[in-house]
Amino acid sequence: MEHALKEGFGIMRVAKWILMMLLLLALLVEVDKGSVKAAELTIYIRGDGSIDPPNVPIQRDGEAYLFLADIMGSIRVERCNVTIDGNGHMLQAGGMQKGGIVIRAGYLQGYGVKIVNLSVVGFEYGIWLGSGQHCTISGNNITNNGHGITLYFIGDLWPESGSWFNIIKDNNITNNFIGVEIALSSRNMIYHNNFVNNTVQVLYTHFGVGPSPNTWDNGYPSGGNYWSNYNATDISSGSNQDPPGSDGIADQPFTIINQDENLYQDLYPLTTPWVDPPPLLGDVNADGEVDILDITVIAKAFGSSNTSQGYSREYDLNEDGFIDIIDITIAANQFGKKYY
Repeated sequence: MEHALKEGFGIMRVAKWILMMLLLLALLVEVDKGSVKAAELTIYIRGDGSIDPPNVPIQRDGEAYLFLADIMGSIRVERCNVTIDGNGHMLQAGGMQKGGIVIRAGYLQGYGVKIVNLSVVGFEYGIWLGSGQHCTISGNNITNNGHGITLYFIGDLWPESGSWFNIIKDNNITNNFIGVEIALSSRNMIYHNNFVNNTVQVLYTHFGVGPSPNTWDNGYPSGGNYWSNYNATDISSGSNQDPPGSDGIADQPFTIINQDENLYQDLYPLTTPWVDPPPLLGDVNADGEVDILDITVIAKAFGSSNTSQGYSREYDLNEDGFIDIIDITIAANQFGKKYY
């Protein structure tokens, strides 16, 4: 009898142990499911301006979308003329997402998008611009991606389907496999970036057609980009680099590609990494100069407020929540000022 009781208690202990293990396994499965769900988060800036899903740490302020925290996931932009402001935060890959920020041209999307102040880390494509036009990628850290920034084309009609008239400037493009990839896209300005330790600094994807023209510097004395694989000398100065004297610009151009009779160069490569100057008040289109283009942009948003469509914090120069004659006056008083 006593022996039977001991056996019974032993069986009960084993059964309890098995039950506890099953419960623990079920809990781990649920946690794992939750992790996968979070890791595969995709955030949409919809065509109507809404954020989907709405419970993510991004705050809408007129046409600006401001990060409030780091985000593990990807973003798809379906609205034109918006600013994605990382506010110093990070967008990091957490699952199988191929693209960090994806801007794809289409009806009322892929035009005039700005991406600023953001770290983009760990994606196959950090920032992917498909047939986008008049977009600006500025002041970001693009790090440890397969392709840092990609300018691509969508459709069969080249060059109409390429990414045109975009500005890529003031970015740290570091430790990616490919820093910048350009696929049949032209008339883009790429300057004041730091290309550091990318396996391939720049890749032109030809598809049987020579690379289309892009500009890799902002002229003299503003300069071009910093290239970590270019051991440059700087004993001369001037637009032709012939008078003696160091000016922070290499004496010889940096050759980006020389293939199939196509020669593309950064004519004024920087000898030290680019450091952003203080913001230039009134330069709302971020081209390094306050001119009539900036005043026109502010004037088009005249009368808007931070609760209405058309408002952007970048145009609200006195930061009172309204775009009015005061903002235009401030820009006018800055007229003609430049970064360099």
